[in-house]
Amino acid sequence: MTYIEYMNQLWRSALLSPMPASEIALFAYLVNKSNKRYWKMPFACSTTRICEDLRLSRQTVITARKHLSERKLIAFTEGKSRHLPSNYTLLEWTDDLTVDLTDNLTHGLTQDLTHILKIKTNTKAKILL
Repeated sequence: MTYIEYMNQLWRSALLSPMPASEIALFAYLVNKSNKRYWKMPFACSTTRICEDLRLSRQTVITARKHLSERKLIAFTEGKSRHLPSNYTLLEWTDDLTVDLTDNLTHGLTQDLTHILKIKTNTKAKILL
């Protein structure tokens, strides 16, 4: 996958459910690190270094990493020490997630249209009275 494809995947995930800025920042950071390493995965990256570069607390990075993993955007193995940092792999989504995204968007659109129709119906009823 390309840099842009990974970032588009991130935004598709954010459409499924909102993401805090820390998760977006961490994912962009990891995509950049992977790109610099010519997409060889897994790649090592120190949690301390991530915290310093993104100016986030250790707990925030750990939580963001866990949530990105749950979203199937990354896989990681936690580091054992400063000399054995965490390893990361960027994951590629499969087509079945596109179906979920389409279903969620369609459901949301249906709810919005239903709400608009109710408002218009209620407004017409008040005007007729």
